[in-house]
Order: sequence, then structure tokens, then C-alpha cells
Amino acid sequence: MVWLGVAGAALLSVATAIILSVVGAEFEGAAELAFEGFTMLFAAAVLTWMIFWMQKQGRQIQQGLEAEVREAMSAGRRWRCFRWRSWRCCGKASNWLCS
Repeated sequence: MVWLGVAGAALLSVATAIILSVVGAEFEGAAELAFEGFTMLFAAAVLTWMIFWMQKQGRQIQQGLEAEVREAMSAGRRWRCFRWRSWRCCGKASNWLCS
């Protein structure tokens, strides 16, 4: 399901790029400069929104991970916490080494 979203986002990005290129090619002179300026401001706004959104998501992920670790430690399941951390570290290392 995730890859379907990734494919949809990629197709939407390509379609948007094509549309903007076609529309942008129609303008000349001052209209072209205004179009380019608007496009740049819009891109800056989207990137700014994305940065704030990612910051919020990062906080939520951090809180979830910290809650899971606290639960594992308080329930006397220290082995589970160690095993999870080892899996995360080794999984990331193997992905890095194998790619």
C-alpha cells in the first residue's frame, strides 16, 4: 500500500512538472517573470510547510519510540528492549552494507 502512494506521488510530480513547463513556455517578457516568481514563491511555501510537517512527525515518532522503551524497561522486559535496539542497529547497518 505504501508503494502505491509512492508511485502516485511520483506520477503526480511528473504530471505537475509537465503542466508547469507547458504553461510556463507560453509566457514571454513580464508575464514570464511573474510566472517564474509565483512558481518560486509557491515552491518556497511548499518546502516551508514540509519542514514544519516533518518536524511534527519526528516529534510524534520520537514520543512513540520513547514510550515503547519505557514500557519495555518498566515491565522488566529489558531483553526485549535490547533485542529491539540490536535489530534496529543491525538492520540499518545491513541495509547500508548491502546497498
